[in-house]
Amino acid sequence: MATDKKSHLGFTLVELLITLGLLTAIAGFGLVMSMDGYKQYALRSETDIIASMLQKARSQSMNNINEKRHGVHVFLDPDSHQLTYVLFACVGCISYPGPSTSDLPIAAWYHASIKNPALPFDVVFDQLTGCLSTTASACLADSITITVKQDSTNENIIINREGAISW
Repeated sequence: MATDKKSHLGFTLVELLITLGLLTAIAGFGLVMSMDGYKQYALRSETDIIASMLQKARSQSMNNINEKRHGVHVFLDPDSHQLTYVLFACVGCISYPGPSTSDLPIAAWYHASIKNPALPFDVVFDQLTGCLSTTASACLADSITITVKQDSTNENIIINREGAISW
């Protein structure tokens, strides 16, 4: 009776290296794709936050909350070097742009990367009408475009003279 010897009881070094190389390539591709997806998510999230704050300011102005105009002030925080959004109620602002030092901050958010308009800037909405405000009684003649930028991708938020916000 002859005994059967099994000559291959495992994987060869070449087989292991090829399998390891394929798994590394697949994992690398997945990592690149997930990072790109995360950047898109972060850009979209940033745009949504800005648009949401603008809508809240417009809504508060149209509802004449505290009988004041409302707006959003965007600036770069000198301490943290992060973009800051402040929702405010106008107390002394009589011209566009720029809340005065007596304006009341309502909420602040910290995020990053606005390209246009130049920082700092304010968007103020008129009472009851909700249009972009230049003075207490007149609306801006043009629309405002805020561009949120991440690497080579841009998202635009457009506010027309009547205060309608689209993104």
